Parts: sequence; structure tokens; C-alpha cells
Amino acid sequence: MFCKLIELGSYTKTARFFEVTQPTISAAVKRLAHQYGDPLITQENRKSKVGVNYGGHDFV
Repeated sequence: MFCKLIELGSYTKTARFFEVTQPTISAAVKRLAHQYGDPLITQENRKSKVGVNYGGHDFV
């Protein structure tokens, strides 16, 4: 899910791709970020495209 989120740049599009809800994607990313102790993604605001930070490059 993380890789697809980065590829598509949107929680909504990623949720549609996997046929799940947006909170499901958000929770999965939060769990992964917590596990690795790094936020992994960047996003200026809710409407901006999701990007990957330095720690997230290990997953992409």
C-alpha cells in the first residue's frame, strides 16, 4: 500500500485501487511509520500530493 500511495500520490486514489477506505490506508501508513520510527511521507496539506521523505526511500 505504501508504494502505491507514493506512486499515485493520493490516499483517495490508493484506497480506490485497493477497494478499501481512506482510513485503512492512513492506518497502514501510520503503523509502518511507527514501526520504523520515521514519518516516511511528506504532505503539505490535505489537498497536496503525497511525497516520500528520506526514510521512506527505503520502501520505494
